[in-house]
Amino acid sequence: GAAQPQCKPVAARGQRLRGGMTPDLARAVQRHVGEGGQVLLFVNRRGYAPALLCHDCGWGASCRACDARMTWHKTRGRLLCHHCGAVHPVPPSCPSCGSAELRAAGFGTERVEEQLQKLLPEARIARADSDVMQRAGAWDRLRAEVLAGEVQVLVGTQMLAKGHDFPGITLVGIASVDQALFSSDLRATERMAQLVTQVAGRAGRGTRAGEVLLQTHVPEHPLLKRLLDDGYEAFAKDLLEERAASQLPPSTSSTASPRHESSIRIVQASSSRRRAGASTEATRTSSGRRSASASTTRTAAGAAHAARAACPVISAAAIPPTASAT
Repeated sequence: GAAQPQCKPVAARGQRLRGGMTPDLARAVQRHVGEGGQVLLFVNRRGYAPALLCHDCGWGASCRACDARMTWHKTRGRLLCHHCGAVHPVPPSCPSCGSAELRAAGFGTERVEEQLQKLLPEARIARADSDVMQRAGAWDRLRAEVLAGEVQVLVGTQMLAKGHDFPGITLVGIASVDQALFSSDLRATERMAQLVTQVAGRAGRGTRAGEVLLQTHVPEHPLLKRLLDDGYEAFAKDLLEERAASQLPPSTSSTASPRHESSIRIVQASSSRRRAGASTEATRTSSGRRSASASTTRTAAGAAHAARAACPVISAAAIPPTASAT
């Protein structure tokens, strides 16, 4: 096959995104499809939009069960909580102010698919996420269609990231990695780098050269630049050095840094005191219950003795014989 393509950043700053795509990415999709190639767009979020907001008052659809943001699944006409699985209907108007100006914020696979259908009305667009791949054999049918060249653009989530060999794919577009770059999760950047590396490997696996475009608002981010310019090994080296300097895993055996250790000891001591207090209280309660039980037994015995004294037992000899029947 052709040489491994280099992943190029596409600056999204100041660009008007339509369906999650910058004009540069949209033009690249049109070009590759026009030249007879196939396109894979990686969107790591299913649904139409990760939030539904009121344009007038700012109300946002949140889950009534766990208070997480609800994701709008336009195809199903429902709001889904990706945290606890709750399902709510889409309100016809804002529950807070009554406005009909409800807007989708952000984008998911459904929204990108919708925009692609407008951009390429003659092309076959297919979506691959857990919403459409639930039926038995769905993935096998889609894979056969892609290999046969019947699908021009494939939009999907992580299920497209690795383990698939589609020789006709000449362009891979990655919608965004910015959320991972600024996540509070310690492992978010390494997971992002792994996904980018895996998804980029889907392009140029045939005889034609491949192209990989990654949209971002921060193309100058040092870790992202290191990944795109020098590859995963160089990125991992920098990340490991950064974690060692901050005394974070895997350079330390604990997830706590020295400045947090005193706080952890205070919490552990407090927890030990609570357990000790609970144990003492349980012992007292148990002793009280035993004392109460013994007192109840003595009271019952005294009551039975008094009852016998008041109502003496009548012996069988004292009962007169029953009259014989005549």
